[in-house]
Amino acid sequence: RIGNLKENQRMDYTDEELTILSKITLFMCWLIDHECRNFRTKEETIQLIKQLLNSLRWKEKIHLFALFCPSYKKGKGVIGFNTEIGETTRQGIDVLSKLRVKLESLGFSYDARAIFCDLALENFNQLTAEDMGDLELNFNALAIYGEKKDSTIKYLKLSEIGNSLQRISMRGIS
Repeated sequence: RIGNLKENQRMDYTDEELTILSKITLFMCWLIDHECRNFRTKEETIQLIKQLLNSLRWKEKIHLFALFCPSYKKGKGVIGFNTEIGETTRQGIDVLSKLRVKLESLGFSYDARAIFCDLALENFNQLTAEDMGDLELNFNALAIYGEKKDSTIKYLKLSEIGNSLQRISMRGIS
């Protein structure tokens, strides 16, 4: 809770609380200008504001992450992966970086991760060893582009997080 309730439904705020409210308001206005319309529900907005408040008050980190799928080869009946990332992936890294920069500029604590989904692969039974090598090159291209764009974001594979490999696997949900 922020502020002290006074008589007649008035609130009293300290200077520190006003600074916190100002930063949260600035971030939310920025976010509204940069996100997809109607992307968040009311409940998600409330949770986001709680996270922002906890970050400024108690230095709890806001965990940002974006999940990137592999770049599949295109064409009818074509199976496998591109060895480079596509425009959508570049845009996703750019957006994650802008979000991180905005949070940092307002003094929020955060942890940003770009997670490459190397699990639950489409047409897994038809993939060859060469295709799996191309998948690795696709992740490397993501990490190289990302590091150049924003080296403070961590770039990792989903298979490296906890027991994701055992629970999801290359073939899909176990």
